[in-house]
Amino acid sequence: MATPINSHDAPPPVGPYSHAIKTAHGIYCSGQIHMNVEGKLIDGSIAEKTAQCIRNLKAVLEAADSSLDKVVKTTIFLSDMAHFEACTGISKPISTPHSCSFGYYLDEGGDPDYRS
Repeated sequence: MATPINSHDAPPPVGPYSHAIKTAHGIYCSGQIHMNVEGKLIDGSIAEKTAQCIRNLKAVLEAADSSLDKVVKTTIFLSDMAHFEACTGISKPISTPHSCSFGYYLDEGGDPDYRS
């Protein structure tokens, strides 16, 4: 059975979906962008925006009774590969291999976009 997960400590989903789906086999998180809990995009460097994405992902995982140290795969979408080093450097709390795509249109100006 699949259970929708939503966190009050992450920004509300920007569409008709949940933050994550929890199954007997794992938790599948929707993309998290640099939006605060009020649903506003934060200003700042790519490192600050990445940190917000990770805080959001952490909140979603905790709502699903999980944590960042249990993540097995992360995909990062960037609009500029110049941001790659800053994003992967700040991603240390997620000690899993990352895949990264760039040249990708990101909704809501969400650069970076983290998915686990």
